[in-house]
Amino acid sequence: MSQPKSERCLCNSQKPFKRCCGPYLAGEALAPTAEALMRSRY
Repeated sequence: MSQPKSERCLCNSQKPFKRCCGPYLAGEALAPTAEALMRSRY
């Protein structure tokens, strides 16, 4: 999945993608909770 880093995250958190789910999807960070992981994927 490719998304511009300046856009809002698709999980509806109102945070920028690169500071929300982006690192989880890129494999750069581990999600802190199961809920965060699921929100980043769906």
